[in-house]
Amino acid sequence: MTLSSTTSQVDYSDFGPYGDMFDDLEHVSFEIAQQDFRERRNLDLGETLQRGTRSQTLALLCERYQRVFHLLGNYTEQFWPKIRTCFYPILPTYKKLFKDAEEHDTLEDALNLISKARSYISDTSRYGALQYACFGAFRNDEIQYIARNYRNIIELGAGSGYLTDYLMKYGVNITALDKNRYGSLNEEGVASMCEWTTHLKKRGVLKVGSQMDLNRENSTKNALLISWPEPGNDFAASAIARYREMGGRDLIFKFGKLGGIRDDKATLSVDFYPDALWHVFEELHENWQEIKDKKRPKFIVQAEFNNLFCFKVRNKS
Repeated sequence: MTLSSTTSQVDYSDFGPYGDMFDDLEHVSFEIAQQDFRERRNLDLGETLQRGTRSQTLALLCERYQRVFHLLGNYTEQFWPKIRTCFYPILPTYKKLFKDAEEHDTLEDALNLISKARSYISDTSRYGALQYACFGAFRNDEIQYIARNYRNIIELGAGSGYLTDYLMKYGVNITALDKNRYGSLNEEGVASMCEWTTHLKKRGVLKVGSQMDLNRENSTKNALLISWPEPGNDFAASAIARYREMGGRDLIFKFGKLGGIRDDKATLSVDFYPDALWHVFEELHENWQEIKDKKRPKFIVQAEFNNLFCFKVRNKS
């Protein structure tokens, strides 16, 4: 897709049956944010995002979390020193990331406007079907990267199996586990849901299960895939830890709305679950490192924490 200063930089159109709808959601969000951004700053949103860097964006996202930790009086001193080590390259201090306060505030405003627009319109009936498909869309380059580098995968919290079904079309050997309604539906219930769910259930790919089903045999033979874990739930942290303890070494992760922040100011009035968020970054800091692969999918600023992150367990010798 050709990048333009006037259009969204992401393309989800290839992502399965609802790809066009995922793509439309992102483009409409961008257009709403573009209009607001021009009114507020008299700048082009696309050009601002293209100037932003991966490290700047990650730092701003982490700063949102740190702001709430500070208001809550929890983890304030420990959060930044730990979170900055989870990514490659390690994030420098804020002062080294921006040439001045205006550059910092401009990019922060751009990201906040997109996030706010995306959250607002995703709750409308126009995009209601996406809630039954997949919370976080995947770009084609992300799917291609997973298929090339991880041939055997266990997906935890697989939901309806939308992503599972799509990865299987690329030749990935995958087992999908979900402890909620999709994994436990009987044949009659499956027939009334999504067609890919029916297909996966009949083939025995989508099963009832949770992190407690991770054992030494399946963990050592498979990468672990977790995408958009539920906010306020320690599932992600406990799953990653158990997978590592069982001998697992490869983690494929999309943070999504793990922190539960739902507006652009990160105040105490929003839903925020510091313990769940803190435990994930604590596990990553202590035991994992983002891979140093130049061929990994490009980090797109607009996508924020819907970018793909791949980690390798640290060797502790």
